[in-house]
Amino acid sequence: MVISSSLSAFADTKKMYGIQGDSLSIATTIQTPKSYQVNGKTYTTQGDEAKSYSKEGMASYYHHKFNGQKTANGEHYDSTGYTAAHKTLPLNSYAVVTNLRNNRKVIVRINDRGPFSQKRIIDLSHSAAKELGIISRGTGQVRIEALHVNRKGLISGAGVKTLAKHAKTKEAIRRLVSNKHKKEKKSQLKHHKECKNCLKTKTTHSIAQKKSKKHEHKARIKR
Repeated sequence: MVISSSLSAFADTKKMYGIQGDSLSIATTIQTPKSYQVNGKTYTTQGDEAKSYSKEGMASYYHHKFNGQKTANGEHYDSTGYTAAHKTLPLNSYAVVTNLRNNRKVIVRINDRGPFSQKRIIDLSHSAAKELGIISRGTGQVRIEALHVNRKGLISGAGVKTLAKHAKTKEAIRRLVSNKHKKEKKSQLKHHKECKNCLKTKTTHSIAQKKSKKHEHKARIKR
């Protein structure tokens, strides 16, 4: 069984990273890789190495007839959620999926296995596919970048760089964990701090200008 805990304080991915999708609020314990068979073919789930997973390929989405059916992690498929099926990524891990045609992105949580087709590497929920703009075409060429959330709400994985580029708040930046991107995080935090200081300076300058004008007005009256 996958052990997870709620981190609902970090629920708004759109507000934090400018990317619509699942809440990044479930911490996942990486399990020992396991093998399973479908149609005579063996698949082996990924362990800790899944964090570095980044791959491009074809995506499609669930047909409406699957709504309510049980998924591999025991949930029931909900077309309005931001979830996806992948053959080997850990259940309850996450991924940033980018439509390579229009650069639109979505964050999904892996809660099912599949697609068991050589042509596709991921099946998206209807809402996730709509966010990427692939509903009318039926399929789309995408990039998948893995994300993992620990029990403290910190995020690691191949998709961290993408999140760092779109981070909207200091808290969003602080959640990202990657040695490779520490400099980028530091730069982002510095930028937020400078913006804040700049705003304070402008406010102070504005107040000083108002006071100066007030004193000038009083001086004119006295004359």
